[in-house]
Amino acid sequence: MRTLFQRRRLDTTLFLAVLGLLAIGLLLVASATLGGRNADLTTRQAIWMGVGIAVMLAMLAIDYRVLLKFSFPIYALSLVPLVYLLVFGHRIAHVRSVAHACLRHRLILTYEAEAEGITKYSVLRELLKLVAVP
Repeated sequence: MRTLFQRRRLDTTLFLAVLGLLAIGLLLVASATLGGRNADLTTRQAIWMGVGIAVMLAMLAIDYRVLLKFSFPIYALSLVPLVYLLVFGHRIAHVRSVAHACLRHRLILTYEAEAEGITKYSVLRELLKLVAVP
């Protein structure tokens, strides 16, 4: 009995590359949220990565020609979250709450700024004051 990888001629090199990119992404999220109040983001990211891999493997079992029959409803369903975000995005956008955890490792202060007592937190706080909330 042939496996799913053999039946669908899955490109194992591509699959391993995707797994590698997912691992790098998970490490980036983990390093950005390490020790902060958003440390649970790494776990949630790993769960959603697992869901994505499971959906990908499930889609391998379906012949792509069958999906042509349902292409318009699938397209319409994919627009629903976009419209929801357009209408209610200002309520669910919590960018400010995670900005410090996500950006603190990307900011490199000069020696002069550190000598003057300027911290990464203060720079990010001032930067977020300049960005308008939609």
